[in-house]
Amino acid sequence: EAGNAVVVEQAVEQGMLAELHHRVKNNLAIISGLLNLQLESSGNHEARQVINDSKNRILSMALVHKMLYNHPQLKEIDLSNYCKELIRELLNSFNLHNKVEIKEHYDPICLPVNKSIPFGLILNEIVTNSIKYVFTQENGIKHHLEVSISQINSEVVMVAKDSGMGFSRDFNDDQDGKSLGLFLIKSLAEQIDGKAVFSNDNGARVELKFLLN
Repeated sequence: EAGNAVVVEQAVEQGMLAELHHRVKNNLAIISGLLNLQLESSGNHEARQVINDSKNRILSMALVHKMLYNHPQLKEIDLSNYCKELIRELLNSFNLHNKVEIKEHYDPICLPVNKSIPFGLILNEIVTNSIKYVFTQENGIKHHLEVSISQINSEVVMVAKDSGMGFSRDFNDDQDGKSLGLFLIKSLAEQIDGKAVFSNDNGARVELKFLLN
């Protein structure tokens, strides 16, 4: 009987946790909808850019809760599925789904819940920067985005590269105030016990390393 009671208690807790993730996802969807209304009513380009950036950050968080809700243990997300869906959602939001070639490689990794949202926000900033400064430029070039994620012992290594001009020659990633997106990437990397390095490699290259657990 004691064993049955424990099983019932665990099932109840799991059900409550699933409901929590579901409600958070729905609440984030409501916030995203409100931002859409503001986006449609704003005629200021800079304001529209800020609203759109905020909407995409919310998308990355909502997707984490969606995948946690769908995961049997409700404690981790499948990194491959998450990255694929987020990248495509971001490209779709800018009508770029047929204009950018995506090259991906993912080791089978399950990311714990405490690192899922910071990681999602980091990936969002990387892809959004490429969209804004490379993929939306009308230069007749077929652009591509490369994302690879590997696990080496207890460390996860993500490398993301685009096909743009890369960072400027005087780029200094220690100047935190220079770019909000890059500042967020560095700050969020520290939250998951990691480090982000920015460089040029036939385009902008971002390498993120962090401990899995």
